[in-house]
Amino acid sequence: MATVNHTHTTFTRNDTFNLYYKVMQEMTKAHIAGYSLDMVADMRDWELSRLQIVTDVLRDKVREEYANGLGVTDLAKKAGVTRRTIHQWIE
Repeated sequence: MATVNHTHTTFTRNDTFNLYYKVMQEMTKAHIAGYSLDMVADMRDWELSRLQIVTDVLRDKVREEYANGLGVTDLAKKAGVTRRTIHQWIE
């Protein structure tokens, strides 16, 4: 059986979403409701910190692409944010 060496550049956006979906499948509202208040609060804090990390990396990538000549409209489409957000990030 052959193995495939996946590097960061071989994963597509769909691959990333599919992987995340597999991990989060059981994290439905009904599933989370079974946890204590403290546990749900901890989960929320963790998710917010992960969101901040991903946003920081996304902002850095946008700045790199902008420096390489990609336009604001194209960056907004690729990043899934508004042009106003792109302008804020590149200032």
